[in-house]
Amino acid sequence: MLTVVQPRFANADPIRTAVVDAAELAEFSLELIARARAALEPDAPTVAGEHCRFCGAKGSCLSYQNARSEAAYHAFDLADARAAAREHQAP
Repeated sequence: MLTVVQPRFANADPIRTAVVDAAELAEFSLELIARARAALEPDAPTVAGEHCRFCGAKGSCLSYQNARSEAAYHAFDLADARAAAREHQAP
C-alpha cells in the first residue's frame, strides 16, 4: 500500500492511498532507473509538458520554449480568426 500526503494539494484530497502490486512496483523502478540514466546523457531528448512547471531549467530549455511559442502562436491565430469572423459578419 502506498500513501501520498500533499497538504497544499488543492485539486483533490491531500491524502491519497493506492494499492500497488510488488511486481508492478519492481517494473516501475526498473523503468525509472533506465529513464534516469537516459536523462543524464549529453544528448538526452527533452519533452515539454505539464510536468515542466516543476523544472528549474525551463527558462533555458529549448523544448519548453518551443512549446510555449507554439501555444502562443495558436492562441493569437485563434484570436485573429475570431476577429476576422466578427468583421465578416458585420453588416
